[in-house]
Amino acid sequence: MAPTKELKSTLTVCNVPLSGGAAALRGIKRRADDDAVVSVEVKDPTLQKRIGKLLRVKDHSSWRMRYHAFVSHAQLEASGDVGTVFHLGESLGLHGWRDMNQPDLTAQGMMQGVYDSDVFILFLTCSVLSRKYCQMEIGWAMAFDKPIVIIYEEEERFFSFDLHRCQNDLCVKAPLPSPDKDGTYAATVTDKEKKQGFRWAHGLPQGGLPHAECPSAIHDWITAAMKASAPSPSASSLGSSRSSVVAGASSVRPPVAILPFRRRDFEVSALMRELVRCVGRTKDVPWGSALPPTLAERAVRSSPAKLGPPRVHLIWDGSSKRATAMKESLSGSLEGLNKRCGYSADRHITCTGDVSPAAGLDDVKRATHILVMLTDTHQPEGATPWLASTTAASEQLAFALEHLPNPSRKVTYVYDKPKGLNSTVFALSPSIEDKIKYSIWGHEALVFRDQDNAQKVYEHESMIMHIVGLMITANG
Repeated sequence: MAPTKELKSTLTVCNVPLSGGAAALRGIKRRADDDAVVSVEVKDPTLQKRIGKLLRVKDHSSWRMRYHAFVSHAQLEASGDVGTVFHLGESLGLHGWRDMNQPDLTAQGMMQGVYDSDVFILFLTCSVLSRKYCQMEIGWAMAFDKPIVIIYEEEERFFSFDLHRCQNDLCVKAPLPSPDKDGTYAATVTDKEKKQGFRWAHGLPQGGLPHAECPSAIHDWITAAMKASAPSPSASSLGSSRSSVVAGASSVRPPVAILPFRRRDFEVSALMRELVRCVGRTKDVPWGSALPPTLAERAVRSSPAKLGPPRVHLIWDGSSKRATAMKESLSGSLEGLNKRCGYSADRHITCTGDVSPAAGLDDVKRATHILVMLTDTHQPEGATPWLASTTAASEQLAFALEHLPNPSRKVTYVYDKPKGLNSTVFALSPSIEDKIKYSIWGHEALVFRDQDNAQKVYEHESMIMHIVGLMITANG
């Protein structure tokens, strides 16, 4: 029998330039019974304090599990929402790393998960930057030069992210001081706090670290990213960097995308598809460049056969510039489907709308569907709501609710956030007919998503697709 050959260990050390501009020293040691070990030197001193100077992980292997995305989040604030993202990702064929599904939740296991994932997703909520392990996960993603996607919470009723609050450790929801016997709050309670039912107070969730201990590389990178994504950034609302230059993070690429989290089923689905598209455009991964059409998109493309020739009548506040802009946007997008989807001339979507005092009911009588825009309903005390019974808009909507077949399914409400719905105005004003009030509060209104922000056009598209889907459903 021939003698067994002894397998000797070999060591290869090389400088590997990473695509994001960062440089890492990798030492690769191969053994017969083990993966190659990759060593990455952390250059930023503020990150070194959190994750160490040298990171050692197993190199990618043909037999060990790999992931499309690693999701980093604060469990207390976003566990359920991250579960939604995780399962929607699975429906698109994405295999994700989430702590709730992993057997090894040691620091080494989490670091290995970041390294083994193509993309790093940061779910940005109120106190996520105060969590030690979230800071470590972000630091690992930076060190491994991973493409990063930020999904941020903006709903105040949940755990919205606000950099100014984060910098000042205002991360605890505190009850409001009790009102006096007349129900009046102290002058220190803002209208926003009254609406929320709480105020943000100084403090951190259990185990949270003061923001002063957040590595500057992470703080400054987040600050620069969120300022760049804001339509009208202001230092007072978005916070400030700790230095005039993004210290220690200058070699870290900006986020691939910064997307607001949504909860409506069609909107969060659109969010995940946009995430995949944005990642695919980076060319850092071999996936994401193409997606199959959604069920809603397929339905819209074949919708005229079910819809017949749709006539959509729009009702809005004619005195409001915002409402008029919404009307033009919605009608333009709906009629734009005629060309995009190749509808035949006898199946074109037609939009009508006239709320001037001289407007009649002819267009309403011919309409197959009604689209109502709810805007600026926060009226001054004593003002007459625009849907008062004396207005043309009210007359048209009242007629549609009474005469349109199956009005509960053929009337759709779209409201302008945050000033589109006010229960006090619509519920208590005697100038509005009861049938209109009951219809508004008996429907689930859609939030209007604008198309003037290039980064969020996908949200406008998903809204239009959903509106047409409602029209198809209403027709059976």
